[in-house]
Amino acid sequence: MSDKKDKLRKQVMNFIRSQPGYKQEKQEHLWLTFENETYIVRYGKDEMAGIMGFGKDIDLAFADFERSWKQLNGFEWIKKNQ
Repeated sequence: MSDKKDKLRKQVMNFIRSQPGYKQEKQEHLWLTFENETYIVRYGKDEMAGIMGFGKDIDLAFADFERSWKQLNGFEWIKKNQ
């Protein structure tokens, strides 16, 4: 399980670092878990201000996170909802 979460963490961070507006010194909290047979990833301080992705496997969770990021305009959403 840990290997899958590590892979998901790397995928998300590589994606985040490639986004316009990324500043390493202002990096938000990345949170990952696996519960009820679902991977959950969140980038941001909490569920209300962050961006989340869900999936039955790490690829689906990452794809959902990426879709949410683009739909919510990533760093703009996080900054607006701090």
